[in-house]
Amino acid sequence: MSDEERNQMKAAAKVEDLALNNDLTNLDQAVTQMIGSVPNAAAAAAVDANELKGLISAIKAGTASNNQSARFLELATRIGL
Repeated sequence: MSDEERNQMKAAAKVEDLALNNDLTNLDQAVTQMIGSVPNAAAAAAVDANELKGLISAIKAGTASNNQSARFLELATRIGL
């Protein structure tokens, strides 16, 4: 298995753990809650909610590139997902 495939699988697993609706109608609320629950204010402020929503949407749709999966994993680590 390549690094790209591993990143995509890790990202997909993290997104599945978010318990989002299939149509992503609760995505805004979930991202706001994720960022709001980060104990480190500087880390939370460094995460762009719109970028995170776009990455989650692409991963959930199965269309995320390796760069998008890697970026999501980076942000997820930063905010403690």
